Amino acid sequence: MLADDVAHGHNMNLEYAALHRDLTADYEKALTYAMKEYELRPNNIDVNRLLSSIYQQMGQTEKARNHFEKASRTGSKHPDLLGLKEGLASI
Repeated sequence: MLADDVAHGHNMNLEYAALHRDLTADYEKALTYAMKEYELRPNNIDVNRLLSSIYQQMGQTEKARNHFEKASRTGSKHPDLLGLKEGLASI
């Protein structure tokens, strides 16, 4: 289904990144897709939230914190952001 969306011109980088992070635990591949999106939208909250979670899973705390700060700049109470905050606080 995602391949069909891509074939029709839709950008599915975030979806592919989340899929690899959550279903295959292939964090390198997830990072590849997320970074493609980051290059297009470096200040986007969703992109930075995803990158923070990927880096956290990879044990790269400093990079996770950097992207967390970008993602939380609006004070959003998104559940994923709150979970990231708790995870980073415990490290």
